Amino acid sequence: MSRKSVTITAVTPTRSDPGLCRIKVGRRVFGPIRRDEAERLGIRPGSAWTASIEREVERIMQRSELRRHALAALAKSPRSRAELSARLRRRGGEPALVESTLDALAADGWLDDRRSAETRARVLRRGAPIPREALDGMLEHEGYRAIDRRSAIDADPTSDLDAVRREVRRAVERGDATHSIARRLARRGFDADIIREALARHGRELEDDSA
Repeated sequence: MSRKSVTITAVTPTRSDPGLCRIKVGRRVFGPIRRDEAERLGIRPGSAWTASIEREVERIMQRSELRRHALAALAKSPRSRAELSARLRRRGGEPALVESTLDALAADGWLDDRRSAETRARVLRRGAPIPREALDGMLEHEGYRAIDRRSAIDADPTSDLDAVRREVRRAVERGDATHSIARRLARRGFDADIIREALARHGRELEDDSA
């Protein structure tokens, strides 16, 4: 059975953005999509509304929706491309369309895993030291590639020993007990030998089973 001939009733700009438009086809309304995209497809009042045009408009609408969700997620916190891809696919995005959307975000400068990984590393380190190996694991869990994780971790040249020494100095100045300092650092994943060495610099001795 052939598709009944349908024509476009109206193409109207949206109130919020004149660069966007909605397309009315009989009682159905599509969009919004960018007006330049509508012009590229030859969409104008009185022109034919074909099955291929409808599919393309629906793809444009989905891409726009995916971009909106991706930008909203990035506005809340830095995210890796892999994490964003998984989020958009869970929302029903077609894999090819998701990847083309992320390509466009990267081209526009919104998505940069190297920069994002460095920001996430600073956020994760904020307030408390984290072993470099543990930080690497956290970034890996968030979808960052090894090359970007290494760059983010190396952006702060502080070694695990230096980080522990700094934390121990602050804790000793506060008057914290030796076992309390050691357990807190051990819970964060620092090696017992590093903790002992840092404590020893302040005349604190750590029992073998304290860390």
